[in-house]
Amino acid sequence: MLERILNLIEGSGLSDAAFCQKLSLGNGIVGKWRSGKQKPSLDAVIKIADFFNVSLDYLVTGTDNLSCYYTKEDADWIALIHQLPKEKQIEFRGELIGYLKALSDIKKSAPTKSVH
Repeated sequence: MLERILNLIEGSGLSDAAFCQKLSLGNGIVGKWRSGKQKPSLDAVIKIADFFNVSLDYLVTGTDNLSCYYTKEDADWIALIHQLPKEKQIEFRGELIGYLKALSDIKKSAPTKSVH
């Protein structure tokens, strides 16, 4: 669990101190996690899952019970996206929405064939 949490923090582009401040965690807590002096509390794990928009299952076990709804390919895409810093995830989402809208507009404007 700790490795996944630390990977998410590192991928966010935030310093440990900035991360703690954003989540209202105690100063230096991530350092204590890194050194093995302390383990993340349940409250902290819940805040982290919410902040990174991941499930508690993922943080705790490395798997996600959503797998019954998603294919392995979907999970691979999600994992790739979660490797991006949060601001890049938001930027990518906007670009993807724009791309899908453009495709939809192209389909709408394409002439339809009439059958005689």
